[in-house]
Amino acid sequence: MEKSTRGRRWLSQGVAVALLPLALVVLIVAVLSPNALAAGGSKTFSYNAPAGSSVTVVSPFGPVTIQPANSGHQVVITATTHSDKVEVDSDQMGGRIEAQTHFLQKVDENEGKVDYVVSLPPDFNLVVRAASGPIQI
Repeated sequence: MEKSTRGRRWLSQGVAVALLPLALVVLIVAVLSPNALAAGGSKTFSYNAPAGSSVTVVSPFGPVTIQPANSGHQVVITATTHSDKVEVDSDQMGGRIEAQTHFLQKVDENEGKVDYVVSLPPDFNLVVRAASGPIQI
């Protein structure tokens, strides 16, 4: 007697078709996330904030360079990573802007290095937390 697998095959295909849109959404969110950077590349974050706002950069490894902003109340943070074991998150909550290095795996100083360049208006407050690497103003 021969068993039919037609029903089970259709069910498997139905599950695969149902999961396809979910997989596409996850892929699109991962690729297009505006507030995260991973894997050896450069990302620029731009924020408009009122005078007196504070900017915090947390960087365990790598240089942080501060330069004057080109326009009124715009803060521009450019972060360049050097490996796929590190990512940069940046966000704004009102008058507080923060960019922070996150390690995805255990790293050494070279793998965890992130180069930050921050363009900052003169009437903003700045906090840099750097374990190693030069801070240039």
